[in-house]
Amino acid sequence: EQRGFGENGGDENGSQCRLPASAALLIGRTIIGERVHDVMCAVTLMKSGLFAVDGSRVAITGNSGGGTTSIYAAAMDERISLSMPCCAFTSFLASIGCSAHCFCNYIPGIARDFDMGDLCMLIAPRPVILIVAAKDPSFPLKEAQEQFVIVKQGYKALNAENQCLLLPAPEGHRYYAGIAWPAFDSLSGWK
Repeated sequence: EQRGFGENGGDENGSQCRLPASAALLIGRTIIGERVHDVMCAVTLMKSGLFAVDGSRVAITGNSGGGTTSIYAAAMDERISLSMPCCAFTSFLASIGCSAHCFCNYIPGIARDFDMGDLCMLIAPRPVILIVAAKDPSFPLKEAQEQFVIVKQGYKALNAENQCLLLPAPEGHRYYAGIAWPAFDSLSGWK
């Protein structure tokens, strides 16, 4: 579980990330940065040999805030082989910039220099599967499609155009396992 969720700050009503996100800002950090740090520590542990896992095949997935963590963590850590966020990819301004969102999505000043498409280019040439719900006003599909053009350009520049997918989902804000996992099997080749 990530910070602000479940045993790390949530309750039966969902995430409770405002307090840990605010506390992180007080010391010059963001909760998304701390979540990425936690993921990087988990990857280090997986690659340590302490567990019976294949550390060369590390993938990350999640929905909403977990999807956001999936994008940032894969952009920051090349040891993550594949990223598969759901209901987290679109334009900053069309999403967290124009409506009340969970406090944990914000990084001061990021929209001056980057957008989600730019961040996903940092994952290239490793596979990325972006699942966007057609009826999710929090992460609009139209702007996601526009940002995906940027992602495709980055992947194409690295001769990896076939390693990035944008998959529309038919309904609202939730995790689409039926769309995600077949795409994962196809793109990862890890069967």
